[in-house]
Amino acid sequence: RVVIVAIDDNSLSEIGRWPWPRDKVADIVDGILNRYGAKAIGFDIVFSEEQANPLKESIRLLKKDGKANNQVQAWLTKHQKIGNLDAQLEKSFEQHHSQIVPGYFFYVKDSDVPEQTLKRLPQFSKLMQASAMTAEFTDDAISVIPRIAAVEGNLPQFTESADAVGFFNFFPDPDGTVRRIPLIAELDGYIYPSMVMQTLRTFVDWPSMSVKVDIGGVNAIQIGDRVIRTDHTGNMLLNHYGPGESFTHISAADVLAGRVDSKLLKDSVVILGVTAVGVFDYRPSPYDSVFPGVEGHAAAISNILNNEEISRPGYLELVELTSVLLLSLLCGFLVYHRGAVVQTISIFGVPLVIIL
Repeated sequence: RVVIVAIDDNSLSEIGRWPWPRDKVADIVDGILNRYGAKAIGFDIVFSEEQANPLKESIRLLKKDGKANNQVQAWLTKHQKIGNLDAQLEKSFEQHHSQIVPGYFFYVKDSDVPEQTLKRLPQFSKLMQASAMTAEFTDDAISVIPRIAAVEGNLPQFTESADAVGFFNFFPDPDGTVRRIPLIAELDGYIYPSMVMQTLRTFVDWPSMSVKVDIGGVNAIQIGDRVIRTDHTGNMLLNHYGPGESFTHISAADVLAGRVDSKLLKDSVVILGVTAVGVFDYRPSPYDSVFPGVEGHAAAISNILNNEEISRPGYLELVELTSVLLLSLLCGFLVYHRGAVVQTISIFGVPLVIIL
């Protein structure tokens, strides 16, 4: 039920380099939801800057070249509305407001945040509050949740046009591998859900969504009747299904051209993102050193839908520490006052037995 619509290499070859004009993005959204009947779209893309109006740009270039004809300039000025491509995407978002989840990413504390991004935080914070979750927590407990320091979000009109927005951050493990995905983040006492959570909620017809945080960390994250297994910070261990393209990939160019088998998208949840080489955001996974981030979001949604997320009980760390201590004592006993041969066998043999 999870499908990826990808701005892939074939799409760039056919349509042109990314980013595309926003009227084409609007056509993709309309095609996925109207023509092919998908239920929800999550965006692994940010539309953070205004797109140049080609008619305004034409006027500027004509003036710069000294060839501005008054009649031509008057016509271009009169019809500038046609060239407002952001307005076309905004119209599509408004039409599908309850089926789309625009994505954004946030900077964590102590990140190198661009000055202009910091200045926009109060505006984004106000716009985002409609997407906050029902939450139970204390001030001390909430400190374990990832904290938003700044937001790189969509243009205000795109955020306002949608009923929900969500972040698409990943936090790789120390070795750079993505094994988990954050489901919640905090800003000014509000708890905000990820794009995965919001897209899933949209797909399953908008059930309630809540989080409980106690002194031990995140106790429960819930969408409707689904209780999602996470660690104490609200990160979910991903149950990866394999290397890249473990999910159905549909080229965005095929959506625009109407070349898609409607059965592939009917009643599906779609993640729209970039997978073209040199453009996409890749993150190594346990299965693949070049793993598109969009696949991680798809895996997370599928994990929750099918109750397949990986659980790591809180007591497991104690079990591991106890095991290490006991094994250390065992190795010490085996080598104490023993000859070199026995010591060598013990040192190398015990770990081999454990591995095998």
